[in-house]
This record gives sequence, C-alpha cells and structure tokens, in this order.
Amino acid sequence: MINQQQYSPQLTIGGRPEDSEFARLKNQGTSTIVSFLAPDEAEYAGEEAAARAAGLEFVSIPVTPDSLNFEKVENFCD
Repeated sequence: MINQQQYSPQLTIGGRPEDSEFARLKNQGTSTIVSFLAPDEAEYAGEEAAARAAGLEFVSIPVTPDSLNFEKVENFCD
C-alpha cells in the first residue's frame, strides 16, 4: 500500500491498497477499511468488493473538495 504509515496499533493510513493487498492487511490485524472515495469514482466498487472479500469491514465516508466538512471529520473519528 503506497505511503502506508502506522500511527498506533489501531490506526494505519495510506493510499488505496491494490486488490491483492487487502488479504495481507487482514492478516496483519486490520479490521476495517475507511474509504474516502465517492461512490461514483471509478475505484469505489472494486475497493469495497476487495475489502469485503478479504473479510474486512468497509466504511464509506465520501469526501470531495466541495463536500469536506466538520461532520465528515467527526464521522471518521467515531
């Protein structure tokens, strides 16, 4: 996963994983993928399918330059 950084045992961030990397993330202890892609973006459906196929929970918080607001930040923090 490009730019992968582990901030704590519970939080790792990075770019969108390749489909083949979701199983590795699961094996490393990842439980949930949080996607900031909008559902109409090309990679969204593939990301959700790959995450679920690997046994990961998939949470969508779509963010675009026009839609970023405090409520979305709060949703992520929850």
